[in-house]
Parts: sequence; structure tokens; C-alpha cells
Amino acid sequence: MKFKSKPGRIVQKRIKRQGKWRVVPWFKFDEKGFAEVDESKITSRDLIKLKQKFKVVGVEPKSYQDLQKLYSEKTGKSAVGMKKADMLKEL
Repeated sequence: MKFKSKPGRIVQKRIKRQGKWRVVPWFKFDEKGFAEVDESKITSRDLIKLKQKFKVVGVEPKSYQDLQKLYSEKTGKSAVGMKKADMLKEL
């Protein structure tokens, strides 16, 4: 997933090490203000927090149902019975 924020911003995360909570750098935004985060390596709770805090850029739907929801939000028409390729063309 790709996020957008101020260029050079460092995102920190609290982790528990040796029984104490520590703050460690997690990832950094590049000079254009974008950061790529691997969704499979982070928890769903962390992903929700990141989505609330930063602007999400360039997200492709992973499943057919997600694509249907995105299509209906963008066009206002129902996506029931449409092919995936046809929905992607119209988006």
C-alpha cells in the first residue's frame, strides 16, 4: 500500500522489547512524499491507523467484491453481473 505525506517524514512505532515499550523508526517517506508499506507484514490494527493518519494513494482492489464496491462508489451504478475487465475499463 502506498501512502502520501510530507517528504522526509519518519514514522515511528511503539514495540515491546525486554518488557519495556520502546519507540523505533518504522518507515520514512521519500523526497517526493511517498512511502510503500507491505500490507502482509503489518497488523490490521496498524493498517487502520495508517489509513486514518495518511492519504492512501494508488490502491488496487484485491478481490472482486472490493472492485464492485469501488465501482458503485465512483459511478453510482450497480456492479452486479459486470465483468471485472469491464469495471476496470470504466474506472
